[in-house]
Amino acid sequence: SGRLRMRDKWTHDLIALCDKGEGAGKKAQKLREKFWRKRNRKGPKHLDQVMRTMDELNQYAVQIQIKLGLETRNWLNEMPTLDEFEAIFQEFEGGMLTYWHDVGHAQCKDYLGLESHDGYLKRLGRYLMGWHIHDIKGSRDHQAPGCGDFDFKRLLPYLTPKTINVLEPHHPATMEEVKRGFAFLKKEILSEEPVLLA
Repeated sequence: SGRLRMRDKWTHDLIALCDKGEGAGKKAQKLREKFWRKRNRKGPKHLDQVMRTMDELNQYAVQIQIKLGLETRNWLNEMPTLDEFEAIFQEFEGGMLTYWHDVGHAQCKDYLGLESHDGYLKRLGRYLMGWHIHDIKGSRDHQAPGCGDFDFKRLLPYLTPKTINVLEPHHPATMEEVKRGFAFLKKEILSEEPVLLA
């Protein structure tokens, strides 16, 4: 969905502070406030463009009957934010746009104090088509499940027989870690009866 022209350095600086245990400190808070001020000033113009693009994509997807998943973003300057996601889904309610939840991306935003992981699930869960499932340790995502500190049981209320579950660890995860991660997921969440959303 694109990105705003903003310095990637802000993401790196915030990650560095959080990784040092200073995520709740004044320096990190000032950085977040500065980021959100600039992001909120630039966002609406870019959201208009995203809406035009999504309209075109949605119209084509309706014609060919294929669903499109919009994935949770990772970097501070990427589109869309949680509020922007909600605006997009409200605009195209009943169309072919769906939500694709990336567990690591949402948890990284939470870790950095930017947006709530549970907020993504609660507000966008009804649009959910599928997941990129991987573990996260601090700001380092794409770990094999069980190699990080994410509580996968948090996903249970949103797992349904219709959600597409994609395991997405990558380097430096080893094949053995991925195999153990899959067994871990089956034990932790996939073996339990999925809870259907009301």
